[in-house]
Amino acid sequence: MMRLLADYAQQVLAVAALLERFCEPQQLIGIDESSVRNMPGFVKVLSKGNYVAVVCEREEQAINASRQLKTSWEKPKTAPFPASDDLFNYIRGAEPTSATAPIIVGEPDAAFAGAPKLLEADYEIPFQGHTAISGAHAMADPSNDQMTIYSNDMKSYGMRRGVATFLGMPKEKVRVVWMEGPQGFGRTAADDAGCEAAWLAKELGRPVRIQWMRDEETAWDTKAPAFAVKMRGGISPLPDANVSMNALKSSLWMRYWTCEPPTKGTTEDFLSFSDNFPNIPPPAPP
Repeated sequence: MMRLLADYAQQVLAVAALLERFCEPQQLIGIDESSVRNMPGFVKVLSKGNYVAVVCEREEQAINASRQLKTSWEKPKTAPFPASDDLFNYIRGAEPTSATAPIIVGEPDAAFAGAPKLLEADYEIPFQGHTAISGAHAMADPSNDQMTIYSNDMKSYGMRRGVATFLGMPKEKVRVVWMEGPQGFGRTAADDAGCEAAWLAKELGRPVRIQWMRDEETAWDTKAPAFAVKMRGGISPLPDANVSMNALKSSLWMRYWTCEPPTKGTTEDFLSFSDNFPNIPPPAPP
C-alpha cells in the first residue's frame, strides 16, 4: 500500500504549524501573542525577521490561530517592485546580488566581427507556478541529535545541503526521506516547506509538520520566477541555403528560487565556433 507524506505525518506528529505570509515586503514591528495564547492547542508563536509561524497541537487549531494572531507591520516608503508592465525592464536593469563568471570558448569578439550576418533576440518568460492539487508540506524531526525531514521534494540531496546551510548544521546531521506527495516535478514549494519545518523543529525541539494553505500554494509556489534572456548569434550563409554558426552569446537574468544553495544573478555564456569547432553542414534531408 502506498503511504502519502500527509498520512505519515499525521500518524507521527503532535504538532502542526501554519505560516502567516505577506506578499508585500513589509517590516515586522510587533506580535501580540496574547491574541492567541488562550486558544485551544496553542503551543508557541515563532518569528525570525519577517517570518511568523503559529504552532498548535492540531492542524485546525493552527489554522484558527493564524487567522486570529495580531501582528503589526510597517509598509515600505517606496514601492519595492515595479508594475507588471515594467517588470522585465526592471529585471534587466537591477544590480545582481551575484553573478557567475562568463564561460568563454574561442574568441567571441573576432567571431562576431567576422560573421556576415548578426541576429539578436530578447525573450521574456513570465512567472510560472505548478498550482499543485494540494499545498506544499513537510515534516521535520530534530530527535537523536540530527534533523530528519520527510518531504516529496524533487532533489533530496539538494534539500539536505540547503537545510544544513540554513540551520548551520553539519551535512552529516541532516537526513531527507523522500515520500509520495501531491507534487514533485520542477523545484516545487516542497523546498521551502522542508526548510520551514526544519527551522521550526529546531526552535521547538520537537517534530513539526507544516502545510501550506491553498492560497499560499497559489501565491508562493516556486516553479519559476520571471526572467529575461538575450541571444546574439553570428552566422554565415552556405551555398545550399543553410547557414553556419560563427558565434553565439546568451545572457540570462533571473532570481534563484529554492532552498538549495543558489547561484544568483546574471550569467553570460559565450560560445565561439570559429576557432574551436569546424563548420559542420546540417544533415541531408531524408
